[in-house]
Amino acid sequence: MKNSRRLILIHALLALILDSACVVLAETDAEQNSSVNGSDTDQSHLTVRPAETLDSINEVKDNFTDLSYREFWINSKIPVLEAAAEDISKSAPIVFFLHGITGSKEQEAYILSRFAEEGYRAVSFDLPGHGERTDGSYMFLDVVEQGMKDLTLILDYYAAEHCNTSHYALGGFSTGAIIAYGMTGVYHPDVLIAASGVSDWNDLQESSLLDRCYESGQQIEPVAIKDTELEELYECNPFSSLSNLKNTAVIISHGLEDTTFDYTEAVKTAAELKKAGNTRVSLNLYETAHSITAGFIDLMIELTGIYLPLTAGSR
Repeated sequence: MKNSRRLILIHALLALILDSACVVLAETDAEQNSSVNGSDTDQSHLTVRPAETLDSINEVKDNFTDLSYREFWINSKIPVLEAAAEDISKSAPIVFFLHGITGSKEQEAYILSRFAEEGYRAVSFDLPGHGERTDGSYMFLDVVEQGMKDLTLILDYYAAEHCNTSHYALGGFSTGAIIAYGMTGVYHPDVLIAASGVSDWNDLQESSLLDRCYESGQQIEPVAIKDTELEELYECNPFSSLSNLKNTAVIISHGLEDTTFDYTEAVKTAAELKKAGNTRVSLNLYETAHSITAGFIDLMIELTGIYLPLTAGSR
């Protein structure tokens, strides 16, 4: 009952902040049988996504035998994982979903597979200093900045392959979501999916991430960030350009117990998007920590199907 009262209070506060924006709160405690709005809680919301690792990607593939998986390198530098139906059309929209810090593209194999079985071309890649990349060490900000540049190269690759890069979804978990937000100042995806990330990069200073350094997916000895790097961070802060997302459907997920990035960051982003005139904002808060729930995976696939139909043609 205590958790239920807490959820009701949070829901009421969000309703005041966001007015008519879509707000969903889901519980992860299996003993709770009802959601905030009084309807039965979908059990899929109660399961936290298992962290797919490099060792378990074959298990994921075994569960999606009708799909084709392609692993390749772009410019001999960027390792890419693609999941799609074997007979997929070049016109099929692409869904990009990026992993978080110390993760890898293989961690997103399940999400890619879920999108691919719906008919999308689903793509992830190893961020700098992660997975198969052995191109040196990267500060956190370098991971974000180079990750954005890499995504641009990947878009260029698919455009050269005559795939549909006019309509696509861009999403990610944690740092992957931060990069997705960062790309919105330059590109305008049909759908933006942000799981446990932040759009206001000023708030990264409170997360203790800025001085971290990564190599081959492992955190190594921290390096002090320079003031000039902070200035560059503020200059390209996506929070200041969220008005560019007025015509982009934005699907946000965050854990109420997240200690990496506070859930209020997600609330602030949704409020700013609504202020900018975006009427397609879905804010989903779960009783979980820094993770993606199975229920949110179901939801983002459902909403992507609405906002990015497989029949989406060229702009």
